[in-house]
Amino acid sequence: MHNHVINSAESLSFRRVNEEVREELLNLFKDGHSSASALYVYQDELYLRANDEQELIELLADRSINPDYDYTAKLFQEYRKATLGSRNGESMFERLAEVVKNYNDSDQGKAILQAYDARIGKAFILCIVTNLMSRVHEKVPQAGELCYVDASASFEPLNTSITLLYTSCTVRALSLGLFITSDELEVTLERAVFNFLLLLNNLVYIKKIW
Repeated sequence: MHNHVINSAESLSFRRVNEEVREELLNLFKDGHSSASALYVYQDELYLRANDEQELIELLADRSINPDYDYTAKLFQEYRKATLGSRNGESMFERLAEVVKNYNDSDQGKAILQAYDARIGKAFILCIVTNLMSRVHEKVPQAGELCYVDASASFEPLNTSITLLYTSCTVRALSLGLFITSDELEVTLERAVFNFLLLLNNLVYIKKIW
């Protein structure tokens, strides 16, 4: 016999998450969602499912139906570890290589991946040139005359460096490409630029500098 209210918002917040909800979140992760975006999409569906405001309040308060962010984030970490392995692990780079291949086959742009390998001192490098960036190279004369660089880091746990390449014209800055690297050593950046030029098929310029 209970001597307290069992259907209050506070009581409902301690309920175990339903297995059906867990599977729905996992399916969202498989579709490419992060923990935050998966929870946002799932909660958006709860809003659409409710017939009135009272039912919506009950759905949002019930943890078995509406899991909190901590649960979702932990579930995402478990999914990522099971699917991709540890950070910088072999399975993660195998998955990334598959993503790069699919991107190159999609006709949306071009990318080159160099997987990280600490044993032989090989840095992680990912170069990307989208179709829009390619059109800038083809149509904007300044792309062959002026290029400036914006490099940033410390945005995520692996502390990779993101380098964006731009040119200027009458409509201001236009993107020429980008590369992501595991460090900012000279040899790494040289290889990143080399791969960037390969994506542009700029063999004449490559022969001049190498």
